[in-house]
Amino acid sequence: MAMTIRASTVRSDESGMRDEEEEPKDRIRGVAGRLFGELGYDAVSTQMIADAAGIDAHAVADHYPSKAALYLAVLGRLQRLWTDQMASVLAGHEPTADGVMTLMDRYLDFCLDHPEYPRLLMFRWMSDASDIQGAEEQILAPTVNESVRAVRRIVTPGMDAEAAMWTIVWTVHGYLQAGFLDESARPSPPEDPAILDRFRSHLHQLIRMLFASG
Repeated sequence: MAMTIRASTVRSDESGMRDEEEEPKDRIRGVAGRLFGELGYDAVSTQMIADAAGIDAHAVADHYPSKAALYLAVLGRLQRLWTDQMASVLAGHEPTADGVMTLMDRYLDFCLDHPEYPRLLMFRWMSDASDIQGAEEQILAPTVNESVRAVRRIVTPGMDAEAAMWTIVWTVHGYLQAGFLDESARPSPPEDPAILDRFRSHLHQLIRMLFASG
């Protein structure tokens, strides 16, 4: 039976480390994030991460005591990066539909730059890494709650603020996996400039319907 691991039991690995240790730690974390995003946590072994990073499996353990600790480091860093960007947008824009558009444009760009982030979330929603408990509460919930508070003040009367926010997030995440389907029902590259412009325009229209202008 898989051992259940709580996020609170894994110590932070980012303070007090020597500079010369940061480069391999960052490389391991980056490779692990890509693999977790492509295959899911449960399908990735420490040996696979080591092979992809070009190091020995023992070297991975030197920096991260377990695969769970590495997973939490990956998710935690990505969440901090997005939280910082979100905070800068919220601080510089009034709570209006235009402000939500700016925020979601930034989120779309962030996910294009870090495609493993939305994939990690989607895998987790499908019960990937289910033996790691507490990640939602400790890593994701603060940002989610701040987002809901931000949109609650401007949602169109009669709309559910949480449902409106998640409608936008689900739309972005779905687009990032397949773009628009072409005439043959095949996915298109979401990073294609013309396709991305089309989606961004649609996203703005959706936001205007969900949120009051101001």
